[in-house]
Amino acid sequence: ESRLCLTHLLLQRRPPFTSKPRWRSCTQLPKNMEGPKLESMEQKETSFSFEEQFSHKKEIEFEGGFLEVVDVSPEDPKTEVPVVLAPGWAESPEVMKGSIETLFDERRRVISVDHVRTGGEVESPEYPKAEFRKAMGLLTATKEIEKFDIVAHSEGGINSLIAASIAPEKVRNI
Repeated sequence: ESRLCLTHLLLQRRPPFTSKPRWRSCTQLPKNMEGPKLESMEQKETSFSFEEQFSHKKEIEFEGGFLEVVDVSPEDPKTEVPVVLAPGWAESPEVMKGSIETLFDERRRVISVDHVRTGGEVESPEYPKAEFRKAMGLLTATKEIEKFDIVAHSEGGINSLIAASIAPEKVRNI
């Protein structure tokens, strides 16, 4: 079965990227990290419109601040694997709303995060503190999800790569 690259779907310009990147695991996801209570596909209420779902953000506590999570799912999703849309520097899910709606129209569940920009002590010997905190935010927002695909913009790409290096078993495609 042929799969269409999500970036190709969004941009409609380039052919799909086919080679798989190799990740090395550098850090373990903390065992005591509290994740959101995002519902599984069977539990998620999907009878709401895109606009209703998009405007209903979940707020979860994270590293001394709050993380806003947008989670939209069509009534009949194409796959169990959601797409995590990682916004760039100073961006929020609102900036990515058009892309989120495009993926929703293509019957994909989409999760996007408005990153915590300050607060909290997150230490990493390998990564800058702010980037590591945002990567941990992505992993916190997807803690209850077994596997996901990532579409990222700008700094969101850095955060996504860090998240994938921390938990490579969770990331199917970037």
